[in-house]
Amino acid sequence: LITAIIFLYIFVVAGNPITALVNAAHDDALFFSGLENILSGEWLGQYNNRTLVKGPMLSIIGALSAVFGVTAKTTEVLIYLAAAGTLCFIARRIGLPFVAAAILFAFILFNPYLYSGGNRYLRDFLYSAFAILTVALAMGTICTANKRAGSRLAAGMGIFAGCAFLTREEDIWIAATLATLFAVTVLIAVVRKRFLDVLGKWRTVTLRFFIASGAFAAIVSPVVLMNHFVYGNAVVSEFRSSEFRAAMGALARVGDIHPSGYVPVPQSALEAVFKVAPVSAGIKGHWQRVGANWSSHGADLIPAYPHEVAGGWFTWAFRDAVALAGHHSSASAARDFYAQLAKEVNAACDEGILKCRRERSSLAPELTVDRSLSLIAPSWDALRHTVSLKSDQVVPARSQGETSALMRWNQLIGPVVVEPSAEFLISGWFANLKGYQPAIVVTDSSARIRDLSIRIGADVAAYFEARGIKGIGALRFSMIAKCAVDDCTISVVSPDGAQQAISLNPLTQGQPGQIALRSPLVGYFEVFKPHIQTTLSPRPLETTKLAIASSIVQFEQVAIPILVITATMGMFMYLMRWRLHQRYDWLFVLAAGSATAVIVRSVIIAYIDITSWRAINVGYLGPAYGFVIIYAIVGTSILMSILRDQRLGSLSRAAAQSSKTSV
Repeated sequence: LITAIIFLYIFVVAGNPITALVNAAHDDALFFSGLENILSGEWLGQYNNRTLVKGPMLSIIGALSAVFGVTAKTTEVLIYLAAAGTLCFIARRIGLPFVAAAILFAFILFNPYLYSGGNRYLRDFLYSAFAILTVALAMGTICTANKRAGSRLAAGMGIFAGCAFLTREEDIWIAATLATLFAVTVLIAVVRKRFLDVLGKWRTVTLRFFIASGAFAAIVSPVVLMNHFVYGNAVVSEFRSSEFRAAMGALARVGDIHPSGYVPVPQSALEAVFKVAPVSAGIKGHWQRVGANWSSHGADLIPAYPHEVAGGWFTWAFRDAVALAGHHSSASAARDFYAQLAKEVNAACDEGILKCRRERSSLAPELTVDRSLSLIAPSWDALRHTVSLKSDQVVPARSQGETSALMRWNQLIGPVVVEPSAEFLISGWFANLKGYQPAIVVTDSSARIRDLSIRIGADVAAYFEARGIKGIGALRFSMIAKCAVDDCTISVVSPDGAQQAISLNPLTQGQPGQIALRSPLVGYFEVFKPHIQTTLSPRPLETTKLAIASSIVQFEQVAIPILVITATMGMFMYLMRWRLHQRYDWLFVLAAGSATAVIVRSVIIAYIDITSWRAINVGYLGPAYGFVIIYAIVGTSILMSILRDQRLGSLSRAAAQSSKTSV
């Protein structure tokens, strides 16, 4: 059964096209640039204000994949498969029945989050895999009595926690999950055993903690050291650096909280900072243009304040302005600038020059007490969204862009399929019946012509000579053309300089066949068809694979919410009669940790939703989908096992009573 599930998963995901967003400078293209720079031996490339903003693990994995001759997406798929396998192996060790483990394995592999969003080059697969591996190995570390095995599991937990840390700039929800696993384990141990017996395990716990911490450091430290030696800043991400967080916190404390709740630093507060912080003087001249550009991103959140920069977009906008002012010439220069900015702004606040709120050193938006109640409803919405596994429709991934760039993505990341109407392969011939050689010119700026080939049409001349028309001038041509607008043209030039325009729109004249030209010119389109390089064309069985993935995803989206209800019933039944169900202790711990992951992430995303941008969607809640599946399957297994035990107990009692009666 497990083998069949693996084969189905590989069949569905292997060779799936990606969506190559070659111009997404803050996301896909940023990671791809890091990958190429690592391959060229330049670490993450020349420093700018985006080089160190995100963890490099996705780029590192992609570069390692290229070294071993496989695409980045292939490696991601295999890592996620390993994560699902590890989870189910640990779940089986702690008592999950085989059938339940197989269902868990299948549902994790077809997690709707991973089939949403067009298969972009983002951190979804890796981050989900590393989060699952971290929690699964933590569960194994806690429940394993064997010292050697426990140490190995602790090392694995630390390694993959480090990988998750290097992948995405968020770790509170994973830390809360690990804390829950440990706390629930301790609580169960205390109520089932004497406290002194539990306390006697402190050496084992301490050793495994240090092993996990050492493994975490072994993964993270090389990246920190590389950033230190190459850029002069020993951080994983500048968003995590104390100087940058202090600067953002200092700016955010100036003035009153914006009435919309979505503007971290109002324009009025920034203008006040420009007046009192000398280090910010160079930014003022660039802010108006940069701020106007970024304000459009959150305009729907704050329609009454069109000139403000909303939410997390302010951070990106401010870094752009700082870069234009020359403070991102190096990582050390940027670090020194942000440290000095925080110092000057906080000093102005302390001296009463600026009206400020309490001092902060955080990128997190400030949530006041009076707005805390407004977090309840969005948290519930986020939780419902997560439990329902809502996702975008599974659709074919298609890309647009320059062919050379797409070919590079196709080579390193995964198969790229271009839109069939993007470019046309056109070939044919022109002839001048009066004997002069015609010429082709491109005067229409909306015509994108490449690979234009022109040669003498000797075979065309021979064709006409065979029909009694001698001494003509002929040429053959081929090109790859694309119209930037609905229609575009090329021109054929007569010897007298007169030009005749020819439409390249396939819906008008651009069809195989005779070209409408005035005498003495004649012409013919022999080929006029969409141009898709063989490597950029749809793969065989793509539609079948998408249909299978879509069907399984839809089934999960129906089944999992129901199983969450039955899982919750199982958790309550365990708590009500916990003394009788000791063999389900570890399953309860895993389910409790998974519930924590789902709830904490839902609250965090709800917090972002009411302070920064609309975040209640699959993109932000998706990393918790795997833990919804774990909770649903494991909790339901507890319920089924308890009900089975009760039924068997009833049958045993009935048999015993019947035996007494017969005696």
